[in-house]
Amino acid sequence: MGKRLTENLSSLYIGAANSLKPKQAKRKIVAYVESYDDISFWRSLLVEYENDKRYFEVMLPSRSSLAKGKKSVLMNELGSRLGENMIACVDSDYDYLLQGRTQTSRYIINSPYVLQTYAYAIENYHCYAEGLHEACVTATLNAHKLIDFPAFMKLYSEIAYPLFIWSVWFYRQHNLSEFSLLDFCSFVKLDQVSTRHPEKSLEIMSKKVNRKLHELERRHVEALEEIEDMKKEFRVPGQYLHVHSRASHYGQCHTASADSGMHSTPSRT
Repeated sequence: MGKRLTENLSSLYIGAANSLKPKQAKRKIVAYVESYDDISFWRSLLVEYENDKRYFEVMLPSRSSLAKGKKSVLMNELGSRLGENMIACVDSDYDYLLQGRTQTSRYIINSPYVLQTYAYAIENYHCYAEGLHEACVTATLNAHKLIDFPAFMKLYSEIAYPLFIWSVWFYRQHNLSEFSLLDFCSFVKLDQVSTRHPEKSLEIMSKKVNRKLHELERRHVEALEEIEDMKKEFRVPGQYLHVHSRASHYGQCHTASADSGMHSTPSRT
């Protein structure tokens, strides 16, 4: 048991504190998140469920420690202390896709007091295809549409999806030395996107992905049947892969594209 009062806070404790307030007072629900960046995101969602009977206080489990990672937050710091007056809000990472294959995944899926992003992380919502044009307009102050982002991201996701399944297979096997998440990102990263011929960048990426797929299929023949089963098991359509895999390389590509003039002002000649 912790020595500090804040280290012993639980849903029951907060519930007891709520019961000491006047009957007409709003009930406080504490929502713990993983990092400072998550506070505003989850606050914007939870505020929709506030009323004259309850409100949410979104915060980090510890103001003195910035150790990130939901496993630390859920398993080590909160655990059984969650309840109707204390909840946790976390990134899904792969846990939504793993469907209980790991301890963390089972805990998150089965606990009614844990909210998780449907996407891999909150950063993936910045890469939502239907909103990318508006993001480029905001970044460049130019509304000229040069790329059909929904169609582009749909094709991108369909190309990357088979290799993504392999990356999750290695993750399940606890074999990240052979093919890690970073390795997967290196094969699906788009270094440059031409506004005149955006499909060319996808063609280059498709060749890299296919070469790696053939290599993995040759080296792990025993996994082919399981790979096919995983494609059926996952509840994620292939065209939405960019929502369910790591978003950092999408953001880098998007930033580089905007900086290079993806939405540059047409010349006035």
